[in-house]
Amino acid sequence: MTEGTLPDSGRGGGMVDAVVSNTTGVKPVRVRVPPPAPNPMILGVGTDLVEISRIASAMRNPRFLERILTPRELASRPNWSASAVAGRWAAKEAAAKAVRAWNLWHDVEVFNDEVGRPYLRPSTAVEGCLHCSISHERNMALATVIWERADRAEGSKE
Repeated sequence: MTEGTLPDSGRGGGMVDAVVSNTTGVKPVRVRVPPPAPNPMILGVGTDLVEISRIASAMRNPRFLERILTPRELASRPNWSASAVAGRWAAKEAAAKAVRAWNLWHDVEVFNDEVGRPYLRPSTAVEGCLHCSISHERNMALATVIWERADRAEGSKE
């Protein structure tokens, strides 16, 4: 784990004082931080992890699904398992973290393509492409969203 602040060099690069900790202890270090790329390919990354049992409990409220899923999402499958809803929850949270502009559940929709891969459909235009991955393991659902620059993105869903 590192902590520190970058000096204001105009480009964001430079040296930073940090503290590194591991199993053998804590020691101060000086780290060289490169300046950011002038034209980054990745504009944002978001990840969210949620307990499926927490979503299952919330689903006891009949209004819960309507609060986090749009009418189109609700209509996309007849029955919603807690696992499927938890995956959608995590994907929407991850998308909000990646794009840093959305804060309402209905700002982005999550669907699956013909082979089951998840994809996102934002309610407002987003420059570039959003890539989404959802995974489930035991009682957890995890989603990662990558927001890619438009001139680098290929095969985006429209």
